[in-house]
Amino acid sequence: MRGTALQNRSMAERAFTLLEMLVASAIFAIVMASLYVVFYSAIRLREKTFKEVESALPVSAIEMIVKRDLSSTVVPAGLLSGPFIGETDEKAAVRSDQLTFFASSGTIEDNNPWGDVQQIEYYLAEPENGDQEAGSDLVRALTRNLLSPVVEDPEEQRILHGVSSLLFEYYDGTQWQDYWDSTTMGNTTPTAVRVRIEFAQVNENEKPARPIEAVCELLVKAPTTSSGSQSAGGDQTGGGGNTGR
Repeated sequence: MRGTALQNRSMAERAFTLLEMLVASAIFAIVMASLYVVFYSAIRLREKTFKEVESALPVSAIEMIVKRDLSSTVVPAGLLSGPFIGETDEKAAVRSDQLTFFASSGTIEDNNPWGDVQQIEYYLAEPENGDQEAGSDLVRALTRNLLSPVVEDPEEQRILHGVSSLLFEYYDGTQWQDYWDSTTMGNTTPTAVRVRIEFAQVNENEKPARPIEAVCELLVKAPTTSSGSQSAGGDQTGGGGNTGR
């Protein structure tokens, strides 16, 4: 009996009291809550950083594509070329411009018969997801086969989503113009083109993405006039006649 009592007393001394269990549980809960806050903040920071990096990559890539196309603009006259036309469309103080031109920015491929000159169109279109996505899609439409006997549908590339405004402006050497039509301007192109792409606001808690703004110089010269060519040919003929004498 005495041994059993001593054994029970020893076990009671080794056991935790209810107060100790409550204190330990409270400390454990505090530690777990602190760890949860730390890990949750780290995950949120990781996701935010990933989204910022992911969203910045397409913006820089789109800016590079637009600059490359514009800097490769060819003379708007000839067999494998066409007019340079920039049209303005404004609805509710929001620009939705359209630009059509020819450029030598096409990639030459072994399995395709056409060269590097292609027709390019930039415009805004309704998003493929309809009302589920804010803004419009920036479309880059390409026509590669310029010698086709029939009119082919261009290849549409939706290169950017959530666009609210697309603006093109054209520098004629003295001032910026809102439109350009080379067919009525002596087959000339602007000296430079300025583009601004604005983004729609996805939700009320976040600001819209930073707009894309770029100015590209066009190193394109108009073809010589037929009268100038005839004058040059006449001088050469006259010179040849004098030499013959």
